[in-house]
Amino acid sequence: MKASHCVELLFVSQPIDARIAVVFLHGVDTNVEHGWSQPGAHKSFVTRLSEELPAAAVGTFTYPCTLRHFVEDGLSIEQLARGVAASFRDHLLEAYRTIVVVGHCLGGSIAVTALRMLSEQQPLWSPAWANLVMFLIDVPFTTSDQGPSEWLGGLMEVLRYPRELLEANAEFWKERELRMPIEAYALISDGPSWITPLRPDAWLPDDNIRRLPLSHLEIARPAGNGPFPTCDYIVERLVKLEPPP
Repeated sequence: MKASHCVELLFVSQPIDARIAVVFLHGVDTNVEHGWSQPGAHKSFVTRLSEELPAAAVGTFTYPCTLRHFVEDGLSIEQLARGVAASFRDHLLEAYRTIVVVGHCLGGSIAVTALRMLSEQQPLWSPAWANLVMFLIDVPFTTSDQGPSEWLGGLMEVLRYPRELLEANAEFWKERELRMPIEAYALISDGPSWITPLRPDAWLPDDNIRRLPLSHLEIARPAGNGPFPTCDYIVERLVKLEPPP
């Protein structure tokens, strides 16, 4: 399975004069439709953000990510990341002033892997390319003295996410300011989480971390039309970074 054949960027809204693009990458064993909302919800996370930021282009990456694709078809995170990296290079980096990446769980891992690949292909960041902002939502990372639990380690093996890849991504994350301009934030579910202790916040200032009283799924999927703190936090941060014209 070639990455270029299984990764696609679909825009929900794309104003012709948009200076900022927001792209979503969903988690494992879901899809664009179900990865960003709960059953019965009238508006998804993607729809809410698009309405809050009408001047922005908003899109979602779609890719196969059921366990069957990894187990039976030989799919890997690196394959998906190559497809995402190609979309960034060919369609995003020179088209917008700012690119915002919203990645939940596996989607965040794919995004970080893709950006690391881009940094290796292009050691000197072009001034013509966009600024990057990342919101990593319950995304697993590794640290030097902690590794995954036996259960999580087994899942990561199924997903072809070996420790070598985790460590390469973690090293890139720690050195990101030297390799490409990324403003990074972490949103973390405050309840018991299956990704503990693989957390990205070891390399972020406290002001760039928000813990929310939501489960691992709820933090990315609004249940109804009421408040959705994940979206509110991202909009608040983006307005500070990119004030309306």
